[in-house]
Amino acid sequence: MLVVLAVLFAAGALTVTRAFHAENVARQEMTEAREALSQVNDLMLILYEAESAQRSVLLGDPSAADPFRAAEAALPGATAQMQASLDRAGSDLSVQGRRLGALAGERMADLSASPAVVPAPTTASPRTAMDDLRQASAAIRREERALMDAAYTRADAERLRAKRTLGMIGLTVLGLIVLAAMLAFRSARAESRLRYRREIEVQRDRAELVSHELSHRVKNLFAVTMSIISVTGRSETDPKIAAKKTRSRIQALARAHELSSGQNLMRTAPFGDLLEAVVRPYCPPGATLRLSGAKLVLPARLLTPMGLIFNELATNSVKYGAWSSPLGTLTVDWTFASDETLIVVWQEQLAEYGPPQPGREGFGSTMIDLSLQQAKATMKRRWGEQGLTARLRFPFSGADKVEVTATGKD
Repeated sequence: MLVVLAVLFAAGALTVTRAFHAENVARQEMTEAREALSQVNDLMLILYEAESAQRSVLLGDPSAADPFRAAEAALPGATAQMQASLDRAGSDLSVQGRRLGALAGERMADLSASPAVVPAPTTASPRTAMDDLRQASAAIRREERALMDAAYTRADAERLRAKRTLGMIGLTVLGLIVLAAMLAFRSARAESRLRYRREIEVQRDRAELVSHELSHRVKNLFAVTMSIISVTGRSETDPKIAAKKTRSRIQALARAHELSSGQNLMRTAPFGDLLEAVVRPYCPPGATLRLSGAKLVLPARLLTPMGLIFNELATNSVKYGAWSSPLGTLTVDWTFASDETLIVVWQEQLAEYGPPQPGREGFGSTMIDLSLQQAKATMKRRWGEQGLTARLRFPFSGADKVEVTATGKD
């Protein structure tokens, strides 16, 4: 397209240049013709003045002799200037100019040869000579006019050609603009479709992740529910008491699930309440949960990812860690550092010392990593003889509404 535009630009420039050149040629030829005709008129005027002065001398006016001599002296120069102008115009005008110059010289010679003799009334020589001069002058004027008309005709033809060429170039450029607009529209539409396709893929991946998370959560809920029923049934002999405790623990588990799944209508919660709702329901009978830290209100953006993280840690504790036996202990300590970072230490203590049981890496670990990324947090895990110790750091931005009491405890 750029090559086509360059060619069109070159063609338009060439056409306009030719039109300007033709216009300049016509203007130059008109100037030269005007100059030549002016010199022809000057030559004829010199002859008229000479003839008028010669007649005044014959009529008895001796003062007319000086104008006659002045006209006679000016004739050769005027003839030479006229001839030079006509020589530049072309061969035909050059011939006409020499003929006119010869006739003018002959007429001046006749006038100067007999200044004191009055010609006979019947003599036709003077009139015939002047008629010849007029005819030669008229021929030169006709030729000059023909040259000027031809130059203007050529200029008009070039102007018309320039208009047509520029019109075609304009239509072509308009067509190219329309074509470019169509291509741009198609490109934008293709880009929009690609963007929508990518968005659909992102939403599909997100839906698959949510589906996996839901499946994982349902499995964990069933596993924890079965564990609650089993442990409660073993520790309680009275069926009514066992049913009551089982119902209470399952309700607490449901509240924790609602809080950690983002269905909390308040969208904010104290950190201690979050741990109570998310972690406490997993604590088996006989096990211990210790919570200690500064009193603070979590920002809304951290509520869901924190709930998911501690829900997965509590689930893993029930499956593999300290709460896999009734006598295990879990301690959660947190502090709010000066750089507006919440530091949480999750420490498990097994009922009996032995080799740690980290379990296999599954979807729960993936959910923890994704939740850490969402909260822009970090976690370092270490398995010791007593169990898991995890250190988590949650940064708080200036926009987060946090209430911290340095001396307060949850």
